[in-house]
Amino acid sequence: MGISVIKTSLLALTLSSALGCSSPFSRSDKPSENTTIKDINSYAIASCYTFLTEPYLMDQGDAFASAVLQRSQLHPDELTGLIDAVKIFTKQNPLPVVRSENLADGDKTLPVLFCSEVIYDGAVRTEIDKLRANNN
Repeated sequence: MGISVIKTSLLALTLSSALGCSSPFSRSDKPSENTTIKDINSYAIASCYTFLTEPYLMDQGDAFASAVLQRSQLHPDELTGLIDAVKIFTKQNPLPVVRSENLADGDKTLPVLFCSEVIYDGAVRTEIDKLRANNN
């Protein structure tokens, strides 16, 4: 199985769990609190991908963030604090690494794990909580 297939599969799994497999990408009149939380968390995760160095993940993060904005009630202007917190997180923390004797170089970075955990960082969580309070 090729690396690109694995990357696509992992990214699709992450995105489908963050977005909800059956979630439509359309705006509703008034989102529920759960939908708002999901959208804010998804936007944070998507933003994380845009700050990575791998072009494929950066492109997917941009598309993911755009899809979240299209279906949500979030306004881009109110996301500045969240984006800044995610950017700081990505600059200050190393990507997790798995070590394996089966890999040629023995190390493999885990950017999907890294970005899925961005929503648990203290500063990012503070910005998520602010957005949640302002959007309910």
